[in-house]
Amino acid sequence: MRILPIEKITDKETANKFLLGIIFNQAIQAEQAWQAPKIIMERLGTNDINRIVSLNPEIIENAVSQYPAVHPFIHNTTGFFLRSCQLLITKYDGDARNIWTPACDISELTSKLTEFAGIGKHKAIVCMYIYFDC
Repeated sequence: MRILPIEKITDKETANKFLLGIIFNQAIQAEQAWQAPKIIMERLGTNDINRIVSLNPEIIENAVSQYPAVHPFIHNTTGFFLRSCQLLITKYDGDARNIWTPACDISELTSKLTEFAGIGKHKAIVCMYIYFDC
């Protein structure tokens, strides 16, 4: 069994990193994908998604592409990352925990997760499997 480097969700910050990690879980090893949001936020010097969305997108793309790049699809994942941060702010008060709280059924949660850029049905199911430790 592989153990992924996913922080336990204890607050808004870890919940947001968990959600954003799902986006990067494509075409790279899962261990790298789940670390990508943490690395990007360290490179940007903030975990505050309100501050991140106020940055010039080129700054965010530089954080993604800085050696070693966190993902091979730099332009796409930068856009997904930024749009997902914006959706978190506008629809979920900047806190990914508000996606699954209050509790909802799998169909509704899948629908909510697939609203995020770069998260399709398969990634949404993977997210639920990992989060709910099925």
